Amino acid sequence: MLIEVEVCDVCQRVGVPVSRYTITEAESGRSGTTVRCGHDAESFEDVLRQPDESATTAAAEVPGPASEAAARPPRGRRARKVTTVDEIEAAKAAKA
Repeated sequence: MLIEVEVCDVCQRVGVPVSRYTITEAESGRSGTTVRCGHDAESFEDVLRQPDESATTAAAEVPGPASEAAARPPRGRRARKVTTVDEIEAAKAAKA
């Protein structure tokens, strides 16, 4: 028989109600998951209770690239042109 118990990642107390939180960093998109009891999750709950001011601030910003570098296509590999054997043979015949 296997019994699984989920405990707080901070205090590790057994028998305390816990909640699972997923945190995502907006800039890089990194995310992580943590399980916290009510006491250790107070900072998360404070953030969740506040109105989301960052959404209104981001919407008010002017959309578009911040600089010329952002407006250019990314450097690096270019898309390869796919050619068929028939196209290669036709190109060889045209050169000859």
